[in-house]
Amino acid sequence: MAVVGLVLCFGAAWYSARAGVARLLSETATGLSFTEYEAMATPLAESAVRLSPSDPESHYARAVAFAQAGDASAAVAELERVAELRPRYYQTWLKLGRARERAGDAEGALAAYRESVRLAPFYAEPRWQLGNALLRGGRLDEAFAELRRAAASRPQLLAYTVELAWRAYGGDARAVTQAVAPQTDAARVSLARFFARHGRAEEALALWRDARRAVGDKEHNAGDGERRALVADLIAAGKYKEAYSVWAGDEKGAGSGGVGSVDGASLADGGFESKAGGDEQGFGWRFAPKQAGVAVSLDQSSPHGGARSLLLKFDGAPDINARFASQLVPTESGARYRLTFAARAEDLVSGAPPVVSVLDAAGERALAQSAPLARDTNGWREYELDFTATDDAVLVVIRRAGCDAASCPVFGRAWFDDFSLTKLTPR
Repeated sequence: MAVVGLVLCFGAAWYSARAGVARLLSETATGLSFTEYEAMATPLAESAVRLSPSDPESHYARAVAFAQAGDASAAVAELERVAELRPRYYQTWLKLGRARERAGDAEGALAAYRESVRLAPFYAEPRWQLGNALLRGGRLDEAFAELRRAAASRPQLLAYTVELAWRAYGGDARAVTQAVAPQTDAARVSLARFFARHGRAEEALALWRDARRAVGDKEHNAGDGERRALVADLIAAGKYKEAYSVWAGDEKGAGSGGVGSVDGASLADGGFESKAGGDEQGFGWRFAPKQAGVAVSLDQSSPHGGARSLLLKFDGAPDINARFASQLVPTESGARYRLTFAARAEDLVSGAPPVVSVLDAAGERALAQSAPLARDTNGWREYELDFTATDDAVLVVIRRAGCDAASCPVFGRAWFDDFSLTKLTPR
C-alpha cells in the first residue's frame, strides 16, 4: 500500500507539473501571437497541447496562433475542440462564431452564436453578436429582434442599434422606429434626438410627444436636460419651428396655433421680466459671459414697462463683436416683420455705441439695424425695425456698432425694454 500510495503521489505530481507547464506555455503563446514574436507562438502552443491535450486553454492558444498566422480553418478546428472540452462557457461559442465567420461559414457562425445566447440569455454580448451576424446575412427582422434585446440589457448599445437600423433601412424613419421599437422614455428621446440630427423633425417630434409626459416630470432625472438637448439638435439641423415647439412645450407641434405656435412670431420675455436667462438653450434671452468693460444686469429702477429692464453699464473696451443679449426668434421665411423696442441712455460716450440688430438665423448677415443710441436720450425712446425674414428664424441682438479704430472704449449706461415682433405681411 505504501508503494501504491507513493506511485500515485508521484503520478499526481507529474500530471500536475505537466498541466502547469502546459498552462504556462499556453499563456505565453497567446501573448506572443500579438507581438513581433508571433512566429514562436505556434510551436509553444503545439507543445502545450502535447503536454495537456485535454486542457481547453492549450487548444485555445493554438487556435489564436493559427488565426494570427492566417489559417482560419485550423483555428476553427481548435476552437471546436475547445467547445467540446468547455461546452457550457458562452464566451467559447462567441469566439467560435467569430472564427467561423472569418472562415466563411456563415451558418456555422450563427449556430455558435445561438448556442452562446442559449447559455447566457440575459447577457448583451451574445445577442449583439448574433444580431450583427444576422444583419450581415440580410435577415433584418431576426437581426433587430436580437439587437433590441441586447440594447435592453445594455442601454449603451441603443445608439449603435439606431445607427445600424438607419443604414440597413436606407434612412426610412418609420422602418427605423419599427426596428428599434423603443420601449422606454429614455429610448424614445434618444431616437428622437437621432432623427433631429438627421433632419427628420416630424418623426423626432412624434417620439418626443410620446415621451414628453415622463421626461417632463420633475422627478425624471434627465427631463429638462433632454429637452434642451433635443432643442439644440433641432436648431443645429435648421428645424427652428420644431425646435420652438419643443422649447415652448407645444404638444401639437409647430404652427398648430397653440402654445409654441410661431404664427405670431413670438419673442420670449420681451420685457425681461423673468429672472431666468443668460444660458437659456433655445429661444429665450442669452446674455454674454462676464467680460471686462461691461456689466449686464436686470434693473428695477424706472423700467419702460413691467418691473425690469436690461441694463448695460460700460466702463472700458469690451469686445467690439460681443453680443450682450441675443434671442433666436421663430419666423416665416419670406414674411415681413417689425421689431419694436424701447431704449434710453445716460452719459454714453463711445465711437461704437450700442445698437439693436436683426440677423439671419446663423447670425452672419444683418437684416436690419437700429440707429446707435445717443449720449443722453432724456428718457425712454421707442424704436422700429422692419425687415424680411430669410429663414424660419432670426436672431435679435444687442451689440455695439462697428468701429474702425484699433480700440473703441465705451462709457456710460444704456437700458433696453419691451421688445416685440409683429408680422406685417403673409409669406
